[in-house]
Amino acid sequence: MIELPCRSYCIFLYIYTIFEVLTSVQAWNLLQRDNSTQIDAINVMRCLNVNGYPNSTIIAIDEFSKLTLINMNGTSNNNAADKVASKCQDLFGYGLSLGAYKGAELPPAFKELGKLADLSGDLKFLT
Repeated sequence: MIELPCRSYCIFLYIYTIFEVLTSVQAWNLLQRDNSTQIDAINVMRCLNVNGYPNSTIIAIDEFSKLTLINMNGTSNNNAADKVASKCQDLFGYGLSLGAYKGAELPPAFKELGKLADLSGDLKFLT
């Protein structure tokens, strides 16, 4: 094995990681951004879906039109789920407001739009 100085290796690893992310993102079937919150929301949900966010997650909006991920049953690894949601919002959410709620029942302040698995491919739910 060739020994590389840390600086060269770190640069190589950084470039390789970017390449891996970009080539895998192409397979996510993302929509071209048109500066609308509808397209941003679909792309965030597709990112969540591809990265293992639970398909049973309820997508809702609150009284301030904030898109909210509601997990009634909790997940086996909340930290990982929170990181995925945060990363997807950072990458594709732009100005989209995204929240998360974990509880036993849907609070009255939320309007349920559907489940993540159903909505990540549907453009009509946000119109």
